[in-house]
Amino acid sequence: MSVQIGKHAEALKTFLLKLKENRNIKICDYRENGYESYIFWRIKLSGKEDRPFTNEEIQEVLYQYRYFKDYFTKRGLWILPTGSLPEKEGEGK
Repeated sequence: MSVQIGKHAEALKTFLLKLKENRNIKICDYRENGYESYIFWRIKLSGKEDRPFTNEEIQEVLYQYRYFKDYFTKRGLWILPTGSLPEKEGEGK
């Protein structure tokens, strides 16, 4: 795996783990290993937004990184469709 692909895989892994831990994590609070800019760039965010990721943004990230699907499915981290995401507080009421 090339260095660049490895960085993208690490960014996606961190993104998926953070969403599983806390579905309401705010975009501006999502900082981990310096690779978050890969995620933000893919879905056209600045990283300064003071709100949680929308389902559409999550789906767009998964679409953009669809070539990692098998790798992360084997590790139990792939979260498609969005319906399998934990509900955000206040959703579904």
